[in-house]
Amino acid sequence: KTKTCVLYKDGKLVAWGWQAEMMALETSQREFRGSDVQMLEKFKLCLAEGSFDAPNLPGGVSVEDVIQYYLKCISTLARQRYEEAFVSVAERETRWCLTVP
Repeated sequence: KTKTCVLYKDGKLVAWGWQAEMMALETSQREFRGSDVQMLEKFKLCLAEGSFDAPNLPGGVSVEDVIQYYLKCISTLARQRYEEAFVSVAERETRWCLTVP
């Protein structure tokens, strides 16, 4: 299962999923000093009715932006892995299902 998280540094998205969590854990406090680093998690919950409070986001970034970027990353990875194992599939032939807990 892919972790629902993204890592921002100085207002730019630098990693998503498990890579984001590993980068946050492996990066020393000294590397973070003087920079604006934010790990965002559980942002899919903001899509639910009676939505949860939005996480503290970098300036100019909305929850929708974060979710859109995350979904683009995960769909690109899924397509790459599928094509490595099987065959190429046209995007218009792909159906996605997003669940919100």
